[in-house]
Amino acid sequence: MALGARHNVSITSDYNGIIGNQSLGSVNLFPPILSVQWHFNPDQLVDPHIGGGVNYTFMLDRGAKGSAGVINGNKIKIGHDSWGFVLQACVDVN
Repeated sequence: MALGARHNVSITSDYNGIIGNQSLGSVNLFPPILSVQWHFNPDQLVDPHIGGGVNYTFMLDRGAKGSAGVINGNKIKIGHDSWGFVLQACVDVN
């Protein structure tokens, strides 16, 4: 099950220190993952397993807010959704 998450975005400084420290607002992300797992010792007390899959992150509420939303005449926004790979290594103790 995937739930959305809100992330606060800010600038701590650009390379010349011209912009300074500013809050850019927040973005909402929805990151569902489709994965498969292989269990080494199913139905045992200790069951290590590995898995892999793909992730597609939906960028929701993409626009920056407040006065920091425009820097040097350019509006800041998240450009696009993204794909990624997922690897996992876990141990279940039953």
